[in-house]
Amino acid sequence: MATKFDREQTLHRKGWQFELKSGLYCAPDGARFESLDDAEAHQAQFEHAVFATLEDFTKVRVSDFATWDRAQNVWRQMDDRRRDRSKPGQYPDVRHFEVRSAADPNYAHLPFSLTHVDPLLPSRGFAKVADAARRAWKLWQGETTPYGTSQGTGGWFYCHNGRPAAQGLGGDRADNRGTLVGLCLNRGLVRKGVDGRWYPAVSEL
Repeated sequence: MATKFDREQTLHRKGWQFELKSGLYCAPDGARFESLDDAEAHQAQFEHAVFATLEDFTKVRVSDFATWDRAQNVWRQMDDRRRDRSKPGQYPDVRHFEVRSAADPNYAHLPFSLTHVDPLLPSRGFAKVADAARRAWKLWQGETTPYGTSQGTGGWFYCHNGRPAAQGLGGDRADNRGTLVGLCLNRGLVRKGVDGRWYPAVSEL
């Protein structure tokens, strides 16, 4: 059974403050309570979040904790974008979204994935990872590099500040270290979709 100290620390990690002068527990939303039980009951209203099951069947949290109604609204917005056939590829590596409570032991420990919060630029994806990497590099770097987004002398790709970033395009092989494909994979600039295609992982601006 959790001690009072442990319970207070749990609230503190969720943004609560204890006001020494008044002896009140102060919630992030401004509510104030004399009783620790009442404070925990108030916090319980904000224990729901949206979770995503990814292409490799791992699960991650993709929203802040909120009320059930708020979490449902966020879920609806994200899932509508995922299923939007007129603008495909916004969440290409997400199998489905769902709302779950932090009290569920199967979800309470899951990590938060910032990279899966915002939708990506709509895309139908590419059959080859190299094509997705080239497109991602163009979207990410723009046309401000010394050679645009094409390869320069010696097959080098450059960053917008002129520094060399990768040599060679790379592709469907075991070792893509040093290539543009390897760079994009390491930085999460391309994602493999549920449909097996590759997508530039550049969010909407």
